[in-house]
Amino acid sequence: MFSIPISWLISVLALIVAAALIHANGLPKQARAGFLGFLAALAVVGLLIGLRLHFGWTGAARVQPFVAILLGPTAYLGFRALMQDDDGGHRAAALHGGSLFLAMIVILLPLPYAPDLVILGYACTYLVLMVRFLRYDADQFAHVPAASVPLVRAALIAVVMLLGLAILADGLITLAALTMGDARVAQVLSGASGALAAFVFLALMAAIPLVLNSTRAPSADRADSLPATDEERALIARLDAMLTDTGLYRDSNLTLARIARRLGSPARDVSGAVNRVTGQNVSRHINGFRIRHAQHLLETGDLPVTEVMLDCGFISKSSFNAEFRRLTGTTPSAYRASLKT
Repeated sequence: MFSIPISWLISVLALIVAAALIHANGLPKQARAGFLGFLAALAVVGLLIGLRLHFGWTGAARVQPFVAILLGPTAYLGFRALMQDDDGGHRAAALHGGSLFLAMIVILLPLPYAPDLVILGYACTYLVLMVRFLRYDADQFAHVPAASVPLVRAALIAVVMLLGLAILADGLITLAALTMGDARVAQVLSGASGALAAFVFLALMAAIPLVLNSTRAPSADRADSLPATDEERALIARLDAMLTDTGLYRDSNLTLARIARRLGSPARDVSGAVNRVTGQNVSRHINGFRIRHAQHLLETGDLPVTEVMLDCGFISKSSFNAEFRRLTGTTPSAYRASLKT
């Protein structure tokens, strides 16, 4: 009876996500290219594992290292392109591409266990690099709307966990091969790692909506220790005037990168100026404009609270209520009711 390898579930899921990502025009091109490269490599790895273990194609074992080694750098470059410091994106791509080329040369050398050891070292390096991204706050995801930062963090955590799982599985396989010298043991471990990877990837994909719908405690405001300069105060005055005149804060897809382009200043300078002048991050500064607009709508009209939320640039009722309460001390519904007493 014909059966489908469990590892092919990874391939199917990766291709589904890739198909959705192709139409994500809001992402920078470099980020989209990195993520598509990662998903394509993930799909091919799942395919090769199935061909190797389920159908006995030995050629898959020779091809797999050259594909698996792409997972770390493609995912890293994809997330890096979402950061505000991606001015050197092309140089970074060249640097990581050069190191990838050298790693593949080492894999080709007739050295025992060279492919396994190179992939392990390479995956560990990029795992560490991406774990560092978890410490970044919303302002450092300059090309991501504030409302979408939790989704990006969830995807980052999923990729980190997936890489960690792959490192654990490859480490067990290498250890078994070095200590036991039994190809059957390595094969069993390979099959188990493929099934476990598919299960974890499915679980993570199902968990992302839960992460997005959960209530997250707001992070503490980040303020630089240095005092604000006159130039920074002037930049914030320009920012506030632009937001007031254009109503740009009402755009739910507003990002730090777009604000910086409008002002003609680097995103890092805008973020630092907001931190030092206002004592809060860019997201909260923008939300201040949104909540003041919400108060105006609640005072002067009879729009439902949900429509007020959307008109102000919020897409999540929980975040709208949390920000409204933070700035006014009450909920939007209670605020409107207090106007009638």
